[in-house]
Amino acid sequence: MANGFQISEQSLNGTALGSAYVAGARGADASYYNPANMGFTNDWGENRSEFEVTSTVINIPAFKFMVPGSNQGLYSITSLMVDKSKQNLLKILGILGLGDVGSVVGDKIIINGLPAAQKLINNLENLTNQKVVTVASMPSDQVVPGWTGTTNFILPKFFYKSRTHNGFTFGGSFTAPSGLGMKWHGPGGEFLRDVFIMMVELAPSISYTINNRFSVGVSGRGLYATGSFNNTVYVPLHGASVLTASQILGLPNKVFSQQVPSSMRQQLASIGWQPAINCQPNVDPNSTECQAYYSGLKQIMRYSGLQQADSDLYGTAQVVQQSNGSAWSGGYRAAASMRVFDNGMFSVVYNSSVTFNMRGRLTALTELGPSLGDVLTRGSLNINVSLPEMLDIAYAHEFFKHHLRIEGVYRRTFWSQGNKFLVTPDFANASYQGIGGAVQTLNSATLKKMVGLADFSGVMNMGAGWRDTNTFRVGATYMGRSLRLMGAFCYDQAPSPQEAIGIPDSNGYTIAFGAKYNFRGFDIGWGGTFTFKSNRNGYYQSNDLGQLRIFSASLGYRW
Repeated sequence: MANGFQISEQSLNGTALGSAYVAGARGADASYYNPANMGFTNDWGENRSEFEVTSTVINIPAFKFMVPGSNQGLYSITSLMVDKSKQNLLKILGILGLGDVGSVVGDKIIINGLPAAQKLINNLENLTNQKVVTVASMPSDQVVPGWTGTTNFILPKFFYKSRTHNGFTFGGSFTAPSGLGMKWHGPGGEFLRDVFIMMVELAPSISYTINNRFSVGVSGRGLYATGSFNNTVYVPLHGASVLTASQILGLPNKVFSQQVPSSMRQQLASIGWQPAINCQPNVDPNSTECQAYYSGLKQIMRYSGLQQADSDLYGTAQVVQQSNGSAWSGGYRAAASMRVFDNGMFSVVYNSSVTFNMRGRLTALTELGPSLGDVLTRGSLNINVSLPEMLDIAYAHEFFKHHLRIEGVYRRTFWSQGNKFLVTPDFANASYQGIGGAVQTLNSATLKKMVGLADFSGVMNMGAGWRDTNTFRVGATYMGRSLRLMGAFCYDQAPSPQEAIGIPDSNGYTIAFGAKYNFRGFDIGWGGTFTFKSNRNGYYQSNDLGQLRIFSASLGYRW
């Protein structure tokens, strides 16, 4: 809650007052904002049952931003390992058309006066035991652009409270305390390309009030969370992958050519081997000119005692992900309120933390470049999301014969506790499939080891490093016989670290206003909040002020 994906503004009064609506909460929506206040008479001095339905529209205007690039490029250094004791020199000479010019005596080969062939034999170990540097992907710019389209998200809410009988009042609320759906574009928006998350809460409430002066209340909170995420991350790689000799020699020519040092072709061409002369660097590896060269080269490498290739990967691999999850959870809300003389109200409201272990599915395509190919991973995952503990301390005072109410609210949100957004894929039991390149010849166990080289720790915990935050709200309500006018100003600290990748956020400054009109037991109203965020100093930088707009309309009835 607080910032992040939280929606503080639930009812019309909450929207019009920027949630500076705790000690002054009355009526049906007090069941959500302060259940202790359900037992007090409403603003018209009535003890009635009340019901309210509110529809809220969240609007985020389109905006552009710049973000440091996380694509560091991907590189591999491949070492071709040979066992010299398994070399078969005569067969190599036969492939090169030199089989009739030499003989083997013991472990020595006799070359009949051909210096080029002798040089080749002398350099055979150097020919096959070399390192190949492959650039799988180039890094992005240090700073890359991103942008979003206009976002609109609609949420319905319901609130109810009964009349107070012998000090007891019953109520309930159905709200959406957290949620958002946004699409992000450009290289800077890949990390959050298509994000949807929503939580709905059903909270039955009860309060006990003594002499219309002191009251306590509690709500049980049952919540359901669901989310889906389509995004691209650049995951650091560290470690080595190993291809066996049979896997290397079984690669298609187009892929095999990227595992072979260019010096091999040059040395073989220097002794006049025609296939090496015909297959120039700019010739298609699958062309007729190169077919004979690579077929012969594979035989040469086999008879040279080739055992394996160690590929040291470094940089970042692009991982394109699709994931989803859902879960049920619960918590509680406890509140206490006390009248201060006749015109004041002091309230404390505590919201417990709520943790979701959202079970879902993950599909991830790890792109290792044209040489190695791509690895498709399918499996289950757990998305651990926590709504934090919150403590509201509020005081409301009424002036001018109860026609003007001023309220101040301080909220402490304990973001530092628990996980905010921790994604844990079950890589151990996932399935792996190689697509293109060298990986298409590998089994699932080998692919699992390759994916295991990726360090997902930096991109799977978007809530890392969050801090506890303070929120300050001041609201004013004019209460006429039929018309109510409301306005507020708020300051809300951002919980997420501003210097790191994650859920984009920054400190918010909010103005709010609205009106409500009652007639014959009905209440109708409209309100809006406008939150402005300075994005100049955050990880996601923009020269413009970010905006979050929330509009609510309601219809209530009292009987």
